[in-house]
Amino acid sequence: MIYLHSEQKDTLQAAIAKEFREYRKAYALSQVQFAKRLRISVRSYIDLEHGLFLPSATTLLLFLLQLNDQELLSFLSVMEETLQP
Repeated sequence: MIYLHSEQKDTLQAAIAKEFREYRKAYALSQVQFAKRLRISVRSYIDLEHGLFLPSATTLLLFLLQLNDQELLSFLSVMEETLQP
């Protein structure tokens, strides 16, 4: 389990929100379409995309399963940089 300080959590939420938003826009998906792919409500997706909370493990896994190899490596790199002290 990873414990984050408030500032780290905010930074991580913003980074994940940006990754979700960029992926959605790159594939020309609406928020409604992407929320359906992630099996969450549209309201939850909008809040997630605005960095209001971290995705659940299930939502994050569903997102990661949609990424191709290069996208996955890029996402993991961003997360690693974000979590550096």
